[in-house]
Amino acid sequence: MAAEGMHDLAVIGAGPAGAATAFHAARAGLRVLLLDMARFPRDKICGDGLTMRAVAELQALGVEPEVRRQAALIRRFELSAPLGRVQSKLGGAGETDYAYVLPRLKLDPLLVQAAVGAGAELREQHELETWETADDHLRLRLKTPDGERALRARYAVLACGAHLGPLMR
Repeated sequence: MAAEGMHDLAVIGAGPAGAATAFHAARAGLRVLLLDMARFPRDKICGDGLTMRAVAELQALGVEPEVRRQAALIRRFELSAPLGRVQSKLGGAGETDYAYVLPRLKLDPLLVQAAVGAGAELREQHELETWETADDHLRLRLKTPDGERALRARYAVLACGAHLGPLMR
C-alpha cells in the first residue's frame, strides 16, 4: 500500500481539541490533515458544558457568535451536595462572566468548519489503525470505508480521547 503525499501535521480526532489544534496549525501555515473515525455531525454524550476559558477559545476560533446563537447561556450556577448548596456568579480576573451549554452534535461541526476554513483538510471515516516512524516522518495506516490507506505526516497529534487506549498498545 503506497502512502500519499506528505502533510506537515496529521490530527487524529476532530472533536474540540483536534479541531482547535488543526485550526491553529493551519492558520500558522502548516499543511494539516484532520482525521476522524466518524462522519459529522455525530453526537457524544459528554462535553456539552463550555466553561469561561472555553469561551475565550471559541472567540479565538471565530465561532463564538454562532455558539451564542445556538447555545444556552449561563451566568450563574448552583451546586447541591450533602454538606450544603453553593451558588455562584460566573466570572473572574480576565474571564468572561458567562459560559454555555451546547450539545456536541452542534458544537463539533462548527469547530471542524472553522478548521477547514483555516486551511485544514478534513477526512471523515478514517480510523487510525497503527503508525510507524520513518526517516523524517510518520507513516499512518488508516481504515476507511474504501479499505486501508497509508498517509505520511511529519508530526501527529492524537486527539481521540477515549479511543486513545487501543492505539497505545
